[in-house]
Amino acid sequence: MPGVWVNRPKLLSANRLKSAVLSTTGIAVLYPLLQALRPMLVPLCFITAWGLLAMVIWNLWAFLRDIMARAKQMHQVPCAHCRYFTGDYHLKCTVHPDKALSEEAIGCQDYEIARPEWMVRSPSASWPSSSFHNPRD
Repeated sequence: MPGVWVNRPKLLSANRLKSAVLSTTGIAVLYPLLQALRPMLVPLCFITAWGLLAMVIWNLWAFLRDIMARAKQMHQVPCAHCRYFTGDYHLKCTVHPDKALSEEAIGCQDYEIARPEWMVRSPSASWPSSSFHNPRD
């Protein structure tokens, strides 16, 4: 019958026969080893999974701790409140342009607090009188 599919066993060549024998021999060697390790696989996997989770949490904690330390150090840079800070990215500081906004600027000898314009007294401005004015009068 030409159109009927018949399941015939395939004949093994010499090479396929060797690989089949070696694979079954390898399995025969590994099977007792796997059976001996089987009672320890569950605790081993349990310890491995929790160990990996602990390492991830530890690394995350160390990462956040380092970021906070770096942020604390960078907040000690006084340049943004300095009188000589220009705010221009071409020339950040007129006194120390190479050190401006860097860790080297911490403890700068030329640092002077810049006062906001509303705190600076202009020569023509007059201060309010010292007499007390009651708004109800």
